[in-house]
Amino acid sequence: MKLRYLAMRGIGPFGGECTIDFDAVSVNGLFLLEGPTGSGKSTIIDAITWALYGTVAGGSESTADRMRSSHADPEAESYVDLWITLSSGTYRVRRTPQWQREGRKSAIAATAKLWKLPDDAIESGCLEAGEVLCTKVADTTIEIGSLIGLQADQFVQTIVLPQGKFAQFLKLSSDDRTDLLERIFDTSLYRRFSETLHDLASDARRSVDDSRLALTTALSTAATIAELPHEVIQVIEDTARNATSPSDIAPVIKQLTDAVTTHGRESERADAEAEHHEKHRIAAHEHLAAVTALHHAIERRAELIAQQTELNARTHAIEEAERTLRNHGAAARIQPFLTAAEHAEHELTRAEQFAREATGIDPHDISDTDARAAHARADELLRESGAINELVQRAAELDIAQAAQCADQDELQRIRNELEAAKAAIDVASRSHEAVQEQLALAEQAASRIQQTQSARDTAEALVTRVAEREDLHSRIATLDESIARAIADAQHAEEHRHRVASSWFASAAARLATELRSGHACPVCGSTIHPAPAQPGESLTTQEQVTAAEEAATSARRHLDELQRTRAELSGRESALLAETNSITMEAANEQLAAAEKTCQEAQAATLTVSELRATLQRLDDESHKRMRAIDSLTTSETQLCAALDHRSATISEGQAYIARRLGKATSVEALQESHAAALAEQQERVTAIDSLITAQQAAQRATAALRHALGGTPFTAAQEAHDALLPETRAAELQASIADHHTALHDVARELAQPDIAALSGDEIADVTAAQEAEDAALAAAQAAATAAIRARQRATQSRAALEQCHKRLGEFAATYQQAASAIRLSELVNAGAASLTHIPLTTYVLQKRFERVVARANEHLERISLGRYSLKRTDEKEKGSRKARTGLGLVVVDHLGNKSGDTERSTRTLSGGESFYTALSLALGLADVVRSENGGIALDTLIIDEGFGSLDDTTLDQVLSVLTGLTVHGRTVAIVSHVEELKKMIPERVIVTPQADGSSALSTTSPGRALI
Repeated sequence: MKLRYLAMRGIGPFGGECTIDFDAVSVNGLFLLEGPTGSGKSTIIDAITWALYGTVAGGSESTADRMRSSHADPEAESYVDLWITLSSGTYRVRRTPQWQREGRKSAIAATAKLWKLPDDAIESGCLEAGEVLCTKVADTTIEIGSLIGLQADQFVQTIVLPQGKFAQFLKLSSDDRTDLLERIFDTSLYRRFSETLHDLASDARRSVDDSRLALTTALSTAATIAELPHEVIQVIEDTARNATSPSDIAPVIKQLTDAVTTHGRESERADAEAEHHEKHRIAAHEHLAAVTALHHAIERRAELIAQQTELNARTHAIEEAERTLRNHGAAARIQPFLTAAEHAEHELTRAEQFAREATGIDPHDISDTDARAAHARADELLRESGAINELVQRAAELDIAQAAQCADQDELQRIRNELEAAKAAIDVASRSHEAVQEQLALAEQAASRIQQTQSARDTAEALVTRVAEREDLHSRIATLDESIARAIADAQHAEEHRHRVASSWFASAAARLATELRSGHACPVCGSTIHPAPAQPGESLTTQEQVTAAEEAATSARRHLDELQRTRAELSGRESALLAETNSITMEAANEQLAAAEKTCQEAQAATLTVSELRATLQRLDDESHKRMRAIDSLTTSETQLCAALDHRSATISEGQAYIARRLGKATSVEALQESHAAALAEQQERVTAIDSLITAQQAAQRATAALRHALGGTPFTAAQEAHDALLPETRAAELQASIADHHTALHDVARELAQPDIAALSGDEIADVTAAQEAEDAALAAAQAAATAAIRARQRATQSRAALEQCHKRLGEFAATYQQAASAIRLSELVNAGAASLTHIPLTTYVLQKRFERVVARANEHLERISLGRYSLKRTDEKEKGSRKARTGLGLVVVDHLGNKSGDTERSTRTLSGGESFYTALSLALGLADVVRSENGGIALDTLIIDEGFGSLDDTTLDQVLSVLTGLTVHGRTVAIVSHVEELKKMIPERVIVTPQADGSSALSTTSPGRALI
């Protein structure tokens, strides 16, 4: 990472705007940040760290709340703007702290923004042309950590070395140093490779176990199907479970093969026996079928002879039914004529009765002359009806005109009333219009503040969201802390359990060996065939599987703890960013700010709605006034038209009343005249209808009687009554027809069946013993079924045994293949993860970091020996940290003092170094780390080093040596910044950033190498 440019305003003691062009002051690779104690030198380091991570260099011992300067303009925003160059490109990050503007109740929330700039952005000044990567505080912090490759605490351990933090890398525990170096050198690939191999080996072991279990199950199943004795099956299962290689299974396979061969021979014998009994069963079945058929034929012949005798006895009744059915047919053919004659006679009787009632004359005395006279009188009355109807119509029109005259008079009065009301309403609307205009002016003034209140509400909502997120993170971290505590206890318990199981494994080795000793057989340890006092096992022997399970449980617990700690570190970083962004405001205060902003916004919104309503009211009042003016014009026109219509209609009504009076004559009213004429016309029309109906009925009766006489001529009947009596109901005729047809069909069917060959050949003396034949077939069937069941059972046992044996061969092949494949994966995993196959017992990840760290220590010693004039060097150690319960990681450090003892070199803890010695030793280690990273081009480029501590503790000689070393670093393009107030350094380093205290307590910045002007 390389610093390029820094701009800030209102930060710490710097109330105004300050800039540092790092490109200019670091042109020679080494520059000094100098100023009196307390003037604000460390604030510049805090500003750089806070711009990147949202937290200050002091970490948990400091707070980001002091970023907002007490000397800043109360109305001006504070910010830090930093440009850096990484291997992936040039980036710009800008942060503002939370601050409170005067006159405002709510605080302005913290912000952050991250750009990726074009390669020439700083040189060209086009700083706004880059791609925006993040616009939120938490997202910016996370993205910066990903880009640089270091979290905030690791950043201040390797690049920015602030006061109180400089020697942390030197004094880190071996485990913590492992985490830092793994991230810097990006050796996570080796960890993932080791874990992958461990998982593959675990999978391989599980595959072998699964394959052995599948083989054991197949062998046990095959032995059970082969019906081997229980003790033999137990031996087979034990042999399979304890098999260490496929060759151990061969005797078991031979034993099962012999059993399968035996079952095959037994199946062949059972099949031959079943075939013999099946032939005997078929012969018995055929004999039973023949006897049963003869028995059925004898019974059927007897039934048919009985049916034939019964049918012959009904012959006379069938002949009588046929005669009755023939007479019914003849009568049915003339039935329409009978019905027509009866209907005509009935209609004539009705017509005579109607004529007698309508005319008062005997129907036999009515002639054609009477009919013509009745028609003439009816026609005369119809002609008179036209004139009367015209008079009725004229009277109705006169009534309508009078009703309309009354309605128009009422309408005229209504129009005149509405004219008066409309004129009064126009006056009222005019006064309302003036009042609404005054209210509208006041509402528009209140609504003009809507945008301002909405902006304040949005800011308050964002603050509540961030505070809620921060509190959620705090709660999750607390939960994680509890989980971590439990995970630590679980990991310790698992490790203790693993140690106990391993100890028990070694302690029980003699007992396990003793279980394998056999009298007369040589001991694998001493070779003796006499075993006078073998070791006695305890309650239970510890197995290799238990040892493996305990180791896996301990590893799983450690991994779980590591994962929880990584998650907590990530959540803690996000929480710190949110704390800086929200300025630690409480949720209650944030909700109060939001409620106040909501209330103000609602008031402005209500005013906006009021403006709309008032404007709508004005428009409505204008529309109503125009509408009323148009209504007055329309009502005036209607008044004039109604007056003219009333005058014209009054004359028409008078004329109509005179005409009706002349036409009524003696009648009291038009209705009475119409009613008397209608009664006379109806009476005459009834007489005409009665006479016409009588004449028509007489003619129809004469025609029907003549047609009936002609129809009777071709039948056996002499009179209509005889034909009527011969008719049968349709259901009775159908019953007779069906009975006759059924009789003839039954006779035919019986004769046909008696002529069948199997019945016609019988004499009636035959005998069929079905019972004896059935008993013989049942006995043959039982014997055949028993033989078939035995054959099926034998065949199934042979088939299943053969299939089970084939499955055993298949499982044996799978076990052999799995056994062969798993061997290489298991051995490779043990080599990489320091298992039994490993000679060094050092995991690959530890080995890689050890070699890297050895190079770091070697490079650090080059600087340290030069600075300490050959007295001190560093040495990597494999010893565990004091009090650590974890396995050693091999990244411990001790200091070798070459001059501290006359007897030779002395190894010392790094914590025994004095302040000045700790400073230059830690500096040498940091420089060695950067050298190795640069030479290997590792995951992170450490091109910048900022040192804020320790130079005042050095004597002149050591100071010269340190500066000589630091100056040598800049030859290859690296940048070193020294933060100090030591006067000697001002003479040695020409490029300086100077912090100058001001009279008001603030500070100002200046440089001895002016930088480029930025657009």
